[in-house]
Amino acid sequence: MHRGEVYSDKLESQSGRRNYFFNLKVDRNGVPFIAIVESTSRPDGSYRRNQVLVYEEDIPAFQNQMQMLAEQLKKHSTKRATTSGDS
Repeated sequence: MHRGEVYSDKLESQSGRRNYFFNLKVDRNGVPFIAIVESTSRPDGSYRRNQVLVYEEDIPAFQNQMQMLAEQLKKHSTKRATTSGDS
């Protein structure tokens, strides 16, 4: 683990093009935060990284928003599957 990391886990996408890293870290002041990193492979073999940091004080609201987003995605996916089956 890198400096400040308390926990780290990795999720590989089904396509194999993207990896997601879920890290629990502590900043220089001892404040914990979550770093969610998406790493996407490029045709030239390099990687593009995008990162979202969520500090401890915002985690409950962030978690709530992620849950609501997951529910909307599920509804949309169900609706799309039903609509495409009508053809």
